[in-house]
Amino acid sequence: MAMTIIDSQVHIWAPETPEKPYAKGDASTPHRPVPLDHEELLREMDAAGIHRCICVPPTWEGDRNDTSLEAARLHPDRFAVMGRIS
Repeated sequence: MAMTIIDSQVHIWAPETPEKPYAKGDASTPHRPVPLDHEELLREMDAAGIHRCICVPPTWEGDRNDTSLEAARLHPDRFAVMGRIS
């Protein structure tokens, strides 16, 4: 029986827009210059042999959960979400 591999903390995020600005403060800068969407993450997971992951919305998106929730809605067999609340 093959082992299921689950990454327990990944971040995906949308581009910053005037309607959905990033949070301000020390942790408001993404760790790469372009957003990481769920489709790119799926390719990365497949390449690394990761079966499932838990999406944790990144700090710079504030209390937004929409990007992670959409990934879980589209791919419930691959993504779960640990949401943010204020």
